[in-house]
Amino acid sequence: MLRAELDALPITEKEDGREWRSQNEHVAHSCGHDGHMAILLGIAKKLAQTPPACGEIVLLFQPAEETGAGARAVIESEKFDASLHPDIAYALHNQPGRPFGEISIREGSFACASRGMIIKLHGYCSHAAHPEQGLSPVHAMCRLLEALEQLPQSLPTSKDLRLVTAVHAQLGEVTFGTTPGEAIVMVTLRTATDVLMQPLVKAAHDLIERVTQEAGLTYDIEFRDIFAAVINDQQATTDVIHCAQKCGKMLTLLEATNRWSEDFGVYSTVCRCAMFLLGAGETARVLHDSAYDFPDALIEHGVEMFWALLNEQQLFAD
Repeated sequence: MLRAELDALPITEKEDGREWRSQNEHVAHSCGHDGHMAILLGIAKKLAQTPPACGEIVLLFQPAEETGAGARAVIESEKFDASLHPDIAYALHNQPGRPFGEISIREGSFACASRGMIIKLHGYCSHAAHPEQGLSPVHAMCRLLEALEQLPQSLPTSKDLRLVTAVHAQLGEVTFGTTPGEAIVMVTLRTATDVLMQPLVKAAHDLIERVTQEAGLTYDIEFRDIFAAVINDQQATTDVIHCAQKCGKMLTLLEATNRWSEDFGVYSTVCRCAMFLLGAGETARVLHDSAYDFPDALIEHGVEMFWALLNEQQLFAD
């Protein structure tokens, strides 16, 4: 199975005169998924000309990667289990900042597990002239914003990445006459493997319990955008390395897990998987930037790699 993502991002694309700029405000392919789809369409065109002699090839155009919901919905669908269940799956992602056309990969943990954590703190309001009559979550909110980001350092030492990043905070209402009674703190938890995630979640929960109890507050916790780690299979990774070498691509074996997350990791629960990066150029704008533009010249590099991987599986007649 070869997989590409369909979804765009809630970003308004920069107006720079490009004819292919998104026609919809606050919707843009600022992660290059349009380019990934074009690569898969290129494979479809080649398969129409040269169909496999044996086996079946699935080209999966998957929705909802950015929220982490798409891959899970695919594998939980009846159609996937009955007819699309693959033996092996490959995916790529373009990567600005790396040499154009370079292939980079690592065996094992390739991209982090992550989840968004929403913490709602509950006190009660008072007139701003009498703050002592209310129960403001302001100090608890400030403590949590600092302490949660420092949480990984308090856990037993690990060579693998653990990271907590504060991404949003909101306190009370926009008014000068009332003290806040509610607060929201949002953080992202990241770990190199799924196994490391649960201890980090527990530590965050224990910290929130302690801080709110000391402040006399109550709280609610909600998790969103849950991603499994992408774990590259040993043989599938070897196939990617061999194909990159056979195609004459610049090849880099990554030393560390990528900090971002990708819901392709879900497929590793049902089949062997490998994901690799395709360099988009060292001067390319970063992913999720409003001025990002997928370089069309990269399409042929992606098609070449995916086609080589299909040939590696010996699906075509000699």
